[in-house]
Amino acid sequence: WPTSSDGDGYSLVLACASANPDHNDPASWKPSGIIHGTPGDAGGMSYADWATAEGINGAPEDDDDFDGYANVFGYAIAVEPVIGIVGNQLRVLVEQNLWANDVQVEVEISDDLESWTVLPVMSAGNNGDGTRTLSYVSADVDVTVRQFVRLKVIQK
Repeated sequence: WPTSSDGDGYSLVLACASANPDHNDPASWKPSGIIHGTPGDAGGMSYADWATAEGINGAPEDDDDFDGYANVFGYAIAVEPVIGIVGNQLRVLVEQNLWANDVQVEVEISDDLESWTVLPVMSAGNNGDGTRTLSYVSADVDVTVRQFVRLKVIQK
């Protein structure tokens, strides 16, 4: 469960309410984007509302600002993910926008680009600025074998 919602002033909100997630699964929840939360409201905005506010005219999969990322990434992710090997584990840090209400973020790993395994979120720290840092950690990886990592932003 998000620890910043346990006495730090952030309320619990569904991470992607439109997907009707399992309410008993801690991964279905995130802290609100502001102190004291938004009771009775997810407290964020849809992709369509964000796109209008940002002057984005293209589809979620387009790249209106030509930064090499689909528009939906600009909505869901605050900064580029950090990827590295620590010991024999792959670690990926993703700074997620807490106001993005209708997306799910996943990190996947593969050694053949065909079969992908979703990495678990090991921690999710609230940054206090409307974002949270998701830390994904793989099981032991063989550093002598080529591995591929992808970040998926799934619109719900």
